[in-house]
Amino acid sequence: MGGGADWGANWAELELVNDVREKVEEWRKLGFPGVTFRTRELIRFWLRETEGDGSERETPLYFAQIDAALSHVYLKEADDGEITDRLAQINFDRNNGVERLCHKMATGAGKTLLMAMLIVWQTANRIANPEDTRFTSRFLCLAPGITVKERLLASLVPSASDSEYEQFCLLPPGDFWEDVIARASVYVVNVHQLKPKSAALKPSENARKVLNGGANPMSGEEERSQEETIEEVVARVAGASSERILVFNDESHHCHRGDPNKFPVDTDWFSGLQSIRDYGVLLYATDLSATPTYIAQSNPEPVDWIVSDYSLVDAIEAGLVKIPRVPVRDEARGGPRSTSPRHRDIYSRTPGKERSNFDPANPNNNQLLKDAFRLLYDDYARTNDLWEKANLGKTPVMAIVMNTVANANKMFRYVAENMADAPLLSNENANETPRTIIVHSKIEEGAAASGETGKQMRELSERFRAVREYEFEAADKCEDVIRRVMNTVGKDGKPGESVRCVISVGMLTEGWDAQTVTHMLGFRKFDSSLLCEQVAGRTLRRVSRDLNGDGMFPPEYAQILGVPFPQYIEPNGKPDPMPAKKTVNVEARSETHANLQLDFPNIVGYNRRANPGAVAAVSAKEESDERYRIGAPSRNPAVLEGIIGELKRLGGRQSRDARGETRRHSLYLIAAAAKHQVVKRIEERSGASGGGLQVSVRQAQLFSQILSAARDFAKRGILLPGKSRDGGEYWPGGNDLESLAAAGEWLARNLDLAATDGVGGGGDGATSDLVRMVPIASKSRAWRNTGELRPYPASVSATKLYGLARKSEINYAHCDSGWEYAVAEALDDEDEITRWARNHRLGWSIPYVTDGEIKRYFPDFVAAANLPDGKELRLVIEVKGNLREFDADKRRWAEDYWIPGVNASPDFGEAAGRVWAYLYIGEEEYLRGVADTIRESVESYRAGRPPLAAPPSAA
Repeated sequence: MGGGADWGANWAELELVNDVREKVEEWRKLGFPGVTFRTRELIRFWLRETEGDGSERETPLYFAQIDAALSHVYLKEADDGEITDRLAQINFDRNNGVERLCHKMATGAGKTLLMAMLIVWQTANRIANPEDTRFTSRFLCLAPGITVKERLLASLVPSASDSEYEQFCLLPPGDFWEDVIARASVYVVNVHQLKPKSAALKPSENARKVLNGGANPMSGEEERSQEETIEEVVARVAGASSERILVFNDESHHCHRGDPNKFPVDTDWFSGLQSIRDYGVLLYATDLSATPTYIAQSNPEPVDWIVSDYSLVDAIEAGLVKIPRVPVRDEARGGPRSTSPRHRDIYSRTPGKERSNFDPANPNNNQLLKDAFRLLYDDYARTNDLWEKANLGKTPVMAIVMNTVANANKMFRYVAENMADAPLLSNENANETPRTIIVHSKIEEGAAASGETGKQMRELSERFRAVREYEFEAADKCEDVIRRVMNTVGKDGKPGESVRCVISVGMLTEGWDAQTVTHMLGFRKFDSSLLCEQVAGRTLRRVSRDLNGDGMFPPEYAQILGVPFPQYIEPNGKPDPMPAKKTVNVEARSETHANLQLDFPNIVGYNRRANPGAVAAVSAKEESDERYRIGAPSRNPAVLEGIIGELKRLGGRQSRDARGETRRHSLYLIAAAAKHQVVKRIEERSGASGGGLQVSVRQAQLFSQILSAARDFAKRGILLPGKSRDGGEYWPGGNDLESLAAAGEWLARNLDLAATDGVGGGGDGATSDLVRMVPIASKSRAWRNTGELRPYPASVSATKLYGLARKSEINYAHCDSGWEYAVAEALDDEDEITRWARNHRLGWSIPYVTDGEIKRYFPDFVAAANLPDGKELRLVIEVKGNLREFDADKRRWAEDYWIPGVNASPDFGEAAGRVWAYLYIGEEEYLRGVADTIRESVESYRAGRPPLAAPPSAA
């Protein structure tokens, strides 16, 4: 349920969150009524991974992201007004009528991904329903600093190579979804860009005199008249357009009106947001923050417009972040244990004079701070030793937050010059990049650091340039170098990979996503649980994302001294578990192995086409259901008598001749009833009912075949007459529709559907004879290739990470099972294979349809071999140890539609020099031998290439 401050000091129930969650749960159970078709399609696709309907996405969505997205969509499309009216009143009272809704999401819970999900949802509906004013395709993402801005630019702008949309597979398959993101206008700017330009410059008095031709500077009113209008500001930050803007406020706790219990003091951020609203182009604002509070209050409380809540405690319990460990008692040898630990709040236990004057050289100065550093460093050294022995390929990092610039400078010298006897953090080796760096909040604003800090940063930047010159541009200032080092701490192959200690003033940079921080030392005033969470939160991003065998993340810990949480996570008294396994970067080696690059068609759907010459045909099944007896007559026999003349009997016994005639007539009527079912079955199989496909059905011939089958079943004693009420045979006539319909349905179920004059086949496999599928390629990117792989870390495993690969552009094959590992090994060793790739995170999928819904199927491998005629064989390989109910659909669509369709395409198939084939490796093939199976498949195609059932290309 909704909570307040995560550490318990100011806990308050979030009533609005609880009410929204209750409404959303009910809405979800009802199947999402009240939303558009595109919204429902999107929701079902996002939920598929979490609801166990196959593995159509390679990257899962967390509960936090699903919960926030569904809450947002419900409020904007499905709410009956009960919640939205309350939210409108809150915004009127708290935000001067600016429409805002907030999602509280802890560090590591995926705020950026949620923004991407909402951009997809809004843009898709804007395209599908251009007149619906609830939707837009224009988005403005506001960031508090350069680090956050750079992260959002790399993740949300549609053209970004590392965008969230592709990385997390947020768009369903299908032609409509192909260009949705390309049509979104996403702008990412720092908040200060909302200020009118001339007001932001603020030239000095002397400069103003020169600018205005002498001693008559502009008055304040004249100066304001020179400012940009709000129209010009909006055009500058979000493009010139009349379409309304959905604003995302990242780290939204900076966008506030001051203490609502006192007079409102608007921040520049809120003033800019209000100006966009006043100009008439604001759709609404979405706030995202781990700590959405009234930050200007002395005792901050959560803002009132939070609609979903995923707290830090939730993230810790779910294993999404590290578990913070804080002191709970002091243990002195030979003395009593203290339950009020000194190292939990170092700052408040330090004498006032020493707080502002840290003197490393004075042995009597700041003893507690030095003692805390020594305790933390000793544990850091043990952690570093463990990581080295485990051969992780990564280095743990310590973060230190000081209270003033002067003290930060002194702490930097204390650590970097090894005055603290901390050799692992020392910068004394001039031939390597520095291990300890100092950062300043001003570099986030693009300003130059001055004084002692500026001098130290300049020296650091020169050393980084000297060792990693190729990483930086000549025009980069020292602040740019240090910021890039800071933002890549712990990342393999990046400028900050060797950094082991980061020293900052007051607060580490917001948006800093370093994952290898294991130790934190705080020395500043902490006057709220909010501040504790914000500072400590910089240490909590996980090192590893690999799951245990139980599907859970293994625990990781951060040791924290000097940050006085009001409540704490009680350590379990056990030693830390072994760190995560060694990780390596899985990546494409395009510079050295480009000759091994593989490409594959980026098919997003199919066009159904009737197969010329294929005619539907039916026949009685050789093996049918159990005998079917027609139901009893629906009416009792009756005798009619006129005033004069003979009697007339309706129903009852009939003569042998009459029974024969009735039987023939009845079989005729049953065949007519069955014909409607058969035609419907043909349409459903071929997709005619959904796409207007005209399958060749010769009505007279079809009926004749169905009637022949009915007679055959009657002759074989499988279709039997009913029993009349007087004990005779009963064959239904035209007035007994109920019995005719039931018998017709049975007959239709027991007919083999085939095709004549087609390209072969028959039985239940005849769908591909009646219809052919013409693949639809992506409009923006018809081909994908292995060189597009976005590098990612993977744990080293003797059975699941194969490499280094010799015949693949991708260095490692990240496998899901030992079977897949065996296939990777065989492909690398088999002489017949020239190159291959494991299809993991490449974004290559085969569309298929099941239950009327388009889904994606990700084959396991693709491999190439040469053919005698100069063409290249491309094997699409699927490995299956355990079959699931939907795997048959995947295989059928790959073999029957994707392979023949792609081979027939002039762009992808034989005309382009490639012959595509499908190789399935199940239990039988695995036991026979993976290498032998692959070799035999290649040799069979080389010997004459078995028919690929390639239909003729579409006109």
